[in-house]
Amino acid sequence: MDSQGRPTPAALDEWRHLGGRAGFETVLAYLCPDVALRQARAAAETRRRLEREYQKEQARDEATCRRSVRRDPRAVRQKTALVTTGEGGGYYIADGPSPSDPFGQAIKDGLVASSGPAAAVMTGVENDDICVTVRAYRKAPPLVLKGWDRVQEVGIDSPRGTAKLYMPMDTPPNLPPLTAAGPGPYRVRVHVRNRDAADLPNSPLEIHLVQVFPGTLKKPVLHKSTDPRR
Repeated sequence: MDSQGRPTPAALDEWRHLGGRAGFETVLAYLCPDVALRQARAAAETRRRLEREYQKEQARDEATCRRSVRRDPRAVRQKTALVTTGEGGGYYIADGPSPSDPFGQAIKDGLVASSGPAAAVMTGVENDDICVTVRAYRKAPPLVLKGWDRVQEVGIDSPRGTAKLYMPMDTPPNLPPLTAAGPGPYRVRVHVRNRDAADLPNSPLEIHLVQVFPGTLKKPVLHKSTDPRR
């Protein structure tokens, strides 16, 4: 404060820099500048602490994702990412919009359903992070069931050969195209674990592995299910 008890320009600048806003806080800054500045500093430190905790948690979860599956040398393209689900959860493997959205059928099925150029996959969590590994193949990879709660595949059409993973109403994650053989019919094989524990406190991250490879079969095939959501 200055000699007349008013906040100095430097104090006001610091208060604004720390996130001070108009309205009541502006009045407080003039009537009780020391209190306002202390509150602004405390709030800024809380924001910094929460950001540090968030970044630490993200780094830990990203490391968990990298360890969740081994790389497959047979895959033409593959990538693992920590992906944030939106409202309702789930994601698409799609090469454009489908005339009939398969999301409702995926909810009934419990995991995955397809229609035309799109497959919808349900997650156990919503508005939360999951680990997703996507892999593109030029031919069907060996079927691996060990270590997964549920493994299921469906067929999609890829008229442009550009099918990717999409989040409903959100920016797509930075994952590669999955139709390695160009335009044509494909199979989408989805592996999941930890979905049944996804809503529990301190639960492990939900893990998804999506393999996409050429195939003409259209019907869904359930290879394994120990998931109580079935």
